Amino acid sequence: MYGLRQSPRLWQEYRDSELKQLKFDHEGRTWSLYQGRAEPNLWMVYEVGCPDGQPSGGLILVYVDDIMLAGPRALIESLAATIGRIWKVSELDVLSVDRDIRFLGCEISTNDNMDCIYIHQRPYINEILRHHDISPQSLSFIQAPREMVTFEPYEGEDRGTDQQIKEAQRLCGELLWLAQRSRPDVAYVVSAMGSLLSKAAPRCIAIGLRLLSYLQQTRDMALTLRSVSEELVAYSDSSFAPSGARSFSGIVLSWRGSPITWRAAKQPFVCLSTAECELVASIEALTMARSLQAILHQIDPARPMLTLGIDNQAAIAIASPSTTASWRTRHLRVRAAYLHEQIEEKMITLRYVPGKDQWADLLTKSFPRQRLQELTALWGFVDLAKTSIMKAMLLCLMLQAARAQEDEQEEPLALTTSFELYVMIAVFGIAMGAADSGDFKKVFVENYKCSWMGEKWMIVQYQLQFQIPMAGTIPYMLARQVTTSIPMNDAGA
Repeated sequence: MYGLRQSPRLWQEYRDSELKQLKFDHEGRTWSLYQGRAEPNLWMVYEVGCPDGQPSGGLILVYVDDIMLAGPRALIESLAATIGRIWKVSELDVLSVDRDIRFLGCEISTNDNMDCIYIHQRPYINEILRHHDISPQSLSFIQAPREMVTFEPYEGEDRGTDQQIKEAQRLCGELLWLAQRSRPDVAYVVSAMGSLLSKAAPRCIAIGLRLLSYLQQTRDMALTLRSVSEELVAYSDSSFAPSGARSFSGIVLSWRGSPITWRAAKQPFVCLSTAECELVASIEALTMARSLQAILHQIDPARPMLTLGIDNQAAIAIASPSTTASWRTRHLRVRAAYLHEQIEEKMITLRYVPGKDQWADLLTKSFPRQRLQELTALWGFVDLAKTSIMKAMLLCLMLQAARAQEDEQEEPLALTTSFELYVMIAVFGIAMGAADSGDFKKVFVENYKCSWMGEKWMIVQYQLQFQIPMAGTIPYMLARQVTTSIPMNDAGA
C-alpha cells in the first residue's frame, strides 16, 4: 500500500473497519468501540448493552497510525492489549509524573497531583533554533515590534528573490506548526508572515528570526489544561483594519476553564466599523463553538450552556434582539439574525468581557511585554523551568530537614556541614524573586552554561573564584556582574 496516492484512504478504511469490530473483556464485562459522527477520528469506549445517554468509559483518538487512549488505566491496558493482537504496535507509553508522552508533535506532561495537563513543544523549538543557528544570547520578551508586523508591504518594499521566498515559506511553515498546536501567543505574527511571503520576503524572514528570539526566551512555556468549571465560553475579539483594509479576528473556545481551540485570521470582507468587525468575529466564534459542542455532546451527553464573551458594547447591542435599529446598523441586524434566534431560544447567552480579561485579545495584535505576560497568564501558560526550580527547592528543604533529624547532636542552626545548601537555596530564592518581579532574564545554553537573574547576578557553570560544591556535581560560582553585558567565547567563558 505504501507509495500509492490512495494509500492513506485505504488504510483509514481498513483501520476503521477493524476498530468497529473490536470487542474486549474487562472486569467480567464486554466492551466495544463507537465511532464519533461529528469527528470520525474520535472513538468512544462503551460497555456492550449499556443504556443510551451513558457517558463513555474511555476515549480513543486516532491519526493515521498514531493512537492515543484515555480512560481508567486498567481499562486502557485491556484495550491496548486487544489492539496489539490485531496490529504490531509499540509498547504502551503511559503518562505519569515522571514520564511525559508525545503525540502529533506535542509533548504532554502532568504535575505531581496529576490534576492538570501541560502541553508544550520545547524539543521542536530547540530543533528549529539549532537549524536556524540562533545565538543563545538572542533573546526577546515580545514576539516582534508592532511597527514591523503588517499584512501589506510598504510602498516600494523589495519583494525578494526566489531563494528568499522559499526561505520565508519554510520558516513560516515551521512557526505555523507551533501556532496551531501549543503556542497561540505567536499566532498573530505568524499570520502576518503568511501575508508577506510573496510580497516582502526579506521582512517576512526578519520577523520570523525575531520571533525565534522570543521563542528562545519562552521555550519553557507550556499550556495548562485544568478543569476548574463547567462553562463553555467562546471569546471573540477583532482588530479593526490594522492595515487599512480587512479586519483581523481572534477566537478562542474555553471549556471547563481551559483553552480548547483557537483561530486567528483575516476577516473575509471589509467592515465599516469596529462594531461590525466585532459582530463578524462573534458570529464566527458561534460557528466554531457549535462544532465543538457536537464533539462534546458525544463524549458527555450533558450539553453545557454556551456563552459568547465579547468586549465591545456596540456589538453586544446589535447582537441582542431588539425592536429598534438605526439605519446605520440595519444591515448588521440581518447579519446578526442567527445570533438573535439562538438567544431567543435560550441556546446561548451574551457576556460583556472587559478588555483586560478578553482571552481572544492575544490573537489580534502584537503586545508590549507587560500586557503579553498578562494575557499568557490568563490563558494558563506556565514556565516549566520555574516549576522545576520550585521542586528542587522543596526537595532540598526536605533533605535538609531529614538530615537535621538524623544528627541531633549538632546545633539546630549550625552551618558547619550544610553551608553550601543554604547558599544554593538563597541563589534559587533570588532567581525566583527576580522571576516574580518580571526582571528574570535567562540565557539557556545547551548544557546550562549560565543563567542571568535581573541585571546584577549570574550563576556560571565554571570553576572560577567562589566554589559551592553541590552533591558531587559540577561546582557553581556566584559572582558580581560588573557590566550590563559580558562577551562570551564559543566555550561560554
